[in-house]
Amino acid sequence: MALIALFITDVVIVAEGLPMSVYLIESILKLLVAWMLIRTVLQFIANRFVRNIFAFSIWAIAALSILGILDETTYALDAVGLTIGDFRLSPLVVIKAAPPAFLNAASLKFPALPVHHKS
Repeated sequence: MALIALFITDVVIVAEGLPMSVYLIESILKLLVAWMLIRTVLQFIANRFVRNIFAFSIWAIAALSILGILDETTYALDAVGLTIGDFRLSPLVVIKAAPPAFLNAASLKFPALPVHHKS
């Protein structure tokens, strides 16, 4: 319902040329649509732990992108790193490595059930 109200408000503001912040309303609309899409897609992941990892990762990237600060955030996270030989350790590297590490840990914690075949 809130999504419909914001969409109507956005159309009225643009049509009437009102001096309100169209950027703010459009950003809220995009965030709500992203939230609905992410929530819908994540319903197909049965494992709660994996679903939460995906939800946080996708939501953070979507929100930063919609607000137009994804590139700046990526640059800032990479700028704070330190270099050891040929290896660079930064918060960005840790964030990028976290989801695969968590998924690997989840697969070890919740191994697939063995399949028994009847002879």
